[in-house]
Amino acid sequence: MPKDLSSVKAKVIQLRVKKHLSLREIHQQTGVPKGTLSNWLKPYPLPEEIREVKQAVAYEKLQNYIKTVRKRQRPTESKFHKALGDQELTTYQKSSIAEAAVLFRLALHRFKVYGSLFDGGTADWVVESPSGKHLKLQVKFARIDNRGMPIIPLLCSDGRTKFRCYREEEFDFVVGYCFFSDTAYVLSFEEVKGKTCHVPQEQDEERWDKLLNL
Repeated sequence: MPKDLSSVKAKVIQLRVKKHLSLREIHQQTGVPKGTLSNWLKPYPLPEEIREVKQAVAYEKLQNYIKTVRKRQRPTESKFHKALGDQELTTYQKSSIAEAAVLFRLALHRFKVYGSLFDGGTADWVVESPSGKHLKLQVKFARIDNRGMPIIPLLCSDGRTKFRCYREEEFDFVVGYCFFSDTAYVLSFEEVKGKTCHVPQEQDEERWDKLLNL
């Protein structure tokens, strides 16, 4: 095993043995794939009492999340979505609509917008704020789930046939545009780090101040 890989494995084992972290928690801290972690940590299972506590905490978080979603009102259908009628949008059309909607909002807030500076870069645009701050921006078309709530997809292609979560250096903010309600949700990388998708909250709606106040 290469020396650098050995040090990573040693850190993983230390996080399990000393801090009793789960596979998900160790993955979030180290970036090591969960399959690899599972193999490495077979000799180091979580103590039964620790596992029970973690399961109870996870269940409580899930119940609180469900309660929050139930309290939220479903988005109101926008006039633009109504005008679409029964037409089905292609992937290209969805991308174009999301980018046009976000570009309009950026113009309103006096941002300058540039294409990605790097070939094959995962950021859609580099934007310059009125104060001169440059930020990498990712734009996503938010779909509506069967509960009527928006969901922002957060996976990118690895260049072959697999998909992965975004890395920290790949964007500063993601804007999920919901065509159904004509709403843009603005989220920082830290708010969606390690997620494959994200259900935005009402406090994320049109939060362009996050970009302006940096």
